[in-house]
Amino acid sequence: EGLVNVFDVNTGLAVCTLEEHEKRSWSVDFSSTDPTKLASGSDDCFVKLWSMKARKSICTIDGKANICSVRFHPDNGNLLAFGSADH
Repeated sequence: EGLVNVFDVNTGLAVCTLEEHEKRSWSVDFSSTDPTKLASGSDDCFVKLWSMKARKSICTIDGKANICSVRFHPDNGNLLAFGSADH
């Protein structure tokens, strides 16, 4: 629960497991402008920004509700949108 697994698609081998979410992760997205940056969203109501170089989170955003989707802007890696299950 709450794990984000990153795989090398050429070999099928796990590159790393990111383990800072406390509940199920629903969505991940790599930045197209900076492929070392990854975002994930979870039922723990947090969006995590990860550094693949450091293999740990570099920023946490409190979404106040379960995060269903995350997506970087295709041309600007500093912009991130997320959707939540806020009622």
